[in-house]
Amino acid sequence: MFRLDDARSDWVHGARVLLSATGDETEQDDAKAEGPADDEQGRAIADIARLQDVLRAGIRRCIENGDFRAICADDDAIRARWPIEATR
Repeated sequence: MFRLDDARSDWVHGARVLLSATGDETEQDDAKAEGPADDEQGRAIADIARLQDVLRAGIRRCIENGDFRAICADDDAIRARWPIEATR
């Protein structure tokens, strides 16, 4: 998870992070901007895509399931349900 936060932080602070093509490619202004610059960026993009999938699924479950929504409405309830130990 911290690797994702580091990748997100790099992007927020101006690092070049380009999402991979989805099959509906359009010409880009920058001819060099064809995808991830290296394997590390490629892994970060794949991880971010998975994280977005998980977040969408969680949001959908909150919308559709009142019991789950109640857990997600409170930080302490979230921590009680899914305790994690942060290590870096």
